[in-house]
Amino acid sequence: MPRSKSILRTGAALLVLGLAAATTWFLTRDPGVRVLFLHHSTGRNVMFFPAQGVPAWFDAYNAQHPLDIDFDETWYPPDGSNMPADYHALWLGTPGEFERVIAGQHVVVVKHCYPASAIVAEDGKVDPSQDVRTLANYQAYYRALREKLKRHEETLFVFWTLPPLHPLAGEEPGRSERARRAQQFSEWLANGFLTEDPALVNATVFDVRSLWADPATQFLKAEYQLDPKDDDSHPNAKANDLAGPAFAQFLVDAIARYRVRKPEWVREPGAKD
Repeated sequence: MPRSKSILRTGAALLVLGLAAATTWFLTRDPGVRVLFLHHSTGRNVMFFPAQGVPAWFDAYNAQHPLDIDFDETWYPPDGSNMPADYHALWLGTPGEFERVIAGQHVVVVKHCYPASAIVAEDGKVDPSQDVRTLANYQAYYRALREKLKRHEETLFVFWTLPPLHPLAGEEPGRSERARRAQQFSEWLANGFLTEDPALVNATVFDVRSLWADPATQFLKAEYQLDPKDDDSHPNAKANDLAGPAFAQFLVDAIARYRVRKPEWVREPGAKD
């Protein structure tokens, strides 16, 4: 046989073997954990934290671990604000919207923007469908949502505590009281919301407030303010560089814990029954 034909046949055989190996790898490779982050501007800034960015963080993580975490995000709701009342209207008041958003997702992350921290004094009424930002209304919304979460254990839900406000944000008097109420709600979300009903197993809380808030005042720490003389409550790049990796690692740990609780939820690549 001419040498050239032999080389061609050998090369073709190697190509076929290579394609077969690649196909086997692709077919046995688990598609991974699908994560959807629902956010507005503060969440967007954390997601693209200057030092690296959450998507790039997960690219690096996936390169070193067998189970991929497919991190995706979207501006949600696409119109208007993302206060608890807005989520009430969409997830509890709009048939099919909750199911549409979580469809195909292993993890759904919910974050309200910093205006949610402007919690006012109680007015004696409880109606979470109205955008009256009281502690009672917030808790009523989350308790109602909890009943829906329990029916969807195929999805792990991650909620952020409330980002703190700038010390100059909002009218005076009342700034300190609003900050205190925002802390009260965040503490309840991270504790009472998760523990009041033992049947809730598919929810956890990322406490971003504890990273950014001054413990003494519950306002945005001076080192994380864009400008101490401007009431813009968006945290600065330093704050985002702190929260971004912490958020990504929190997701990794939360996913690992939920896999222990529900081994059938997400499988290692190539795992067999």
